[in-house]
Amino acid sequence: MAFALVALPAAPYLNQFGSYGTLLRLAVAGLLVALPAIGAVELNRDLPRGAKAVLLAFCAYQGVALVAAPSLSYGLIRAVDWLMFVPLAFFRFRAHALRVVVAFTLLSGSVLAMGVLLQASGRLGGTWGGFQIAERAYTRRYTSFLLNPNDLGLAMIAVSLTALALATVRSGRARRVLIAAAAAAAIVMLLSSSRGALAAAVALVPFLALTRAQRTLRQLAVMLAAALLLTLAAVPGLRHPFSRTVASFIQIRDGRDLSVNEREQRWKTALALRTAPLIGSGYGGYATDAIDGFTVAGRQDAYRGATVDNSWLKLWLEEGAVGVLLLATLLTSAIRAAWRAARRARDATGIAAGGFLIALVVRSTSVDIFDINPWNFAIWLAVAIAFSLEAHRVVGERS
Repeated sequence: MAFALVALPAAPYLNQFGSYGTLLRLAVAGLLVALPAIGAVELNRDLPRGAKAVLLAFCAYQGVALVAAPSLSYGLIRAVDWLMFVPLAFFRFRAHALRVVVAFTLLSGSVLAMGVLLQASGRLGGTWGGFQIAERAYTRRYTSFLLNPNDLGLAMIAVSLTALALATVRSGRARRVLIAAAAAAAIVMLLSSSRGALAAAVALVPFLALTRAQRTLRQLAVMLAAALLLTLAAVPGLRHPFSRTVASFIQIRDGRDLSVNEREQRWKTALALRTAPLIGSGYGGYATDAIDGFTVAGRQDAYRGATVDNSWLKLWLEEGAVGVLLLATLLTSAIRAAWRAARRARDATGIAAGGFLIALVVRSTSVDIFDINPWNFAIWLAVAIAFSLEAHRVVGERS
């Protein structure tokens, strides 16, 4: 688990040198299947009965999307993408395992922040933007080893949220250090200029405010504001990217944002191609032109051609209302389980797991994310932690 948390964020960067990133992801997935067999990981025997039924139904339903796919090879790859990390949801995370997840989540955040520093110093490429065409200026967006600024923004939300949640159960110097770490991760998130990540972070505020994190959240807000002002003062070049990102929300409201307008047009086009609203048209069934003559070597081009930039819409097109209902039920159940844990005294894990699932759901409305690495790993890991917390509560009530 520790290896996966550190290795998966670097997998996209390894893809630049061939298929090493893909091999790493498959190796991690294979390891997860093998761990319970050798007794290295405990299965969750107290998995809520309803959640277990929905999980199994969702896995089985991927067979329908596979059979309906216009290309068997494309369908098989997509099915593997969907299911490779689902075994995580059946794992039982006790105190020691949770400490490992927390520690290596923070470590992976440090690795990604190091990537940003390397990019800022010119020692690592892969940034987006930083140029101007006619009247339009393109902000330099940092990507780290994930090679995508939106992915970096979401990853740093996970890191900031983990540090914040841990700070709620610490005091003294440890608490101050954790709040500072949460603020630093939030600054890196802002450096990605990801509006989706920023929207997801804002959506977390009500959840955090209604848990036992209110006081810590206020302290984080003060420290983040101070850190942001100091950063902008020390690095004047960041002022324009930051102000442009904030101003872009006004452009979205006025209908003048090109990126959002393009997404809306893509959604309208995809909706016009719907064929089976109840059961879906299978993997890629809504974009047969993009995957016509699909080959494994050209899968990235096929993925880009079939992009919808809305995970729920894509799921509905491919798996219909049945697939959407199954996944929505599963995520809602996990968020509810994490919420119940977050409301209990001194339970930071519920805050982190529930908050991250909410951030993922919000972010999923403007990007394809559910079956994309490393986010499918993160989704099922958070689901597993939430259900482990619920199982702990149920066992406690029984005893």
